[in-house]
Amino acid sequence: MIELIRRASDATEAVLAQIGPTDHERTTPCPEMSVGQVASHLVGGLRAFALVGEGGALSFDPGLDPDPGSDDPARDFREAADHLVAVFSTHGRLDANYAMPWGPTNGAQLVGFELIETVTHGWDIARGLGVDLEVEHDVVSATLDG
Repeated sequence: MIELIRRASDATEAVLAQIGPTDHERTTPCPEMSVGQVASHLVGGLRAFALVGEGGALSFDPGLDPDPGSDDPARDFREAADHLVAVFSTHGRLDANYAMPWGPTNGAQLVGFELIETVTHGWDIARGLGVDLEVEHDVVSATLDG
């Protein structure tokens, strides 16, 4: 799971690196969210789940989301994705259960959820920019299985 999220993150980061100063307001297939808003939401979700993996409660604090007009959304995303990977790469965290609003969830399931978010929202952003999200077949298969 860790390797899958790493490779999905690489693909999405490559798309985010293509966001220019005038692209933040472009529309995406994600209802009512612009390119900048989807990128911000994606980073906030990674940060929130990393906090859960570190023993905190799930938070929907808007402070976890960077500015939707960030001058470097690829950097914001990379930092959040690397932090999530580091947290759940710690021995035992993928197997541990975490209290979530929907019930106990293990770390592998949380990382799997972020895999789905990373690929899906990476695709949303790519569509908004008119570029391709180049994700390896096994990453797509794992995302669809999730």
